Amino acid sequence: MTFVAVEGQDTPIGSVSIVEHDMPDRQDLRDLAPWIAGTFVVRAHRGQGVGGALMHHAIAEASRIGVPELFLYTSSARWFYERRGWTVLREDDFYEANRSRS
Repeated sequence: MTFVAVEGQDTPIGSVSIVEHDMPDRQDLRDLAPWIAGTFVVRAHRGQGVGGALMHHAIAEASRIGVPELFLYTSSARWFYERRGWTVLREDDFYEANRSRS
């Protein structure tokens, strides 16, 4: 499920998705589902509340359809999620873990 923020009638400026699993290669994380994924805001619209509004909408929609908990992975925006009440479940390097499996 993907939500898109638009400016005016049809200009996309951001998006966020809820997916079953954001790291399909990580079998050790299969019990964690569903995930927030692909959070993105066009650079010119960052810092204007678009990302926060998208997250709020995605969480509300997940709750509406009976999803009690969401997970996510971020390598660069931990501060963004922590400011919105997310907490760290565990710290991991997704990319390093995948390299060691190759």
